[in-house]
Amino acid sequence: MKLIQFASTCNAYLLILDSKEALLFDCPVPQRSIISALDKEEATLKAILLTHGHYDHIYHLGDPFFQNVPIYMGEEDFSYLSDPYLNLSKDWDIPLSFPDISPIRLCDGESLELGTTILPLATPFHTSGSFCFYLPHEGILFSGDTLFRLSVGRTDLPGAKPRLMDSSLEKLKKLPKQTIVYPGHEKKTTIAFEKANNPFLQ
Repeated sequence: MKLIQFASTCNAYLLILDSKEALLFDCPVPQRSIISALDKEEATLKAILLTHGHYDHIYHLGDPFFQNVPIYMGEEDFSYLSDPYLNLSKDWDIPLSFPDISPIRLCDGESLELGTTILPLATPFHTSGSFCFYLPHEGILFSGDTLFRLSVGRTDLPGAKPRLMDSSLEKLKKLPKQTIVYPGHEKKTTIAFEKANNPFLQ
């Protein structure tokens, strides 16, 4: 397994499995960067998994290379793909809309077999359809904007559900302490560190 991190408007992660199949977590990176990494690793992109629908996580979803790649996303955030108000791109005067994209609906706790086992965890508070992705065999979590090092995602944006923050974070607190967390912004952390130091997980 190899994990390649791209730092753009947010973090994106390309997971290269031993089978040479690859999974992309969030899509803020232009296709040329992903193609270059895939070519270097002689890998094939199997799926794109979106943590949520804000513009900085979906910015390059419309690039031609991604058109035939299955996209997984929380159903509550489907509307973000075509609504610049919800995905916040309108606030930056770059209205972003992908009305022709039809994602595959994620189900909370229902494992996906995509070359490895992925457990989608619904964490609806930063957006209504936010998901984290836990990979038990690899011991890693892609947390999007749900959990950061010493912080969590905002709850004051359109579509947020602040009342669900505590129950969402409880799911993450139950993960093995040694789980490495790769967030949507800033640097990686661990569940153990966050449980000990993050005020939102106390």
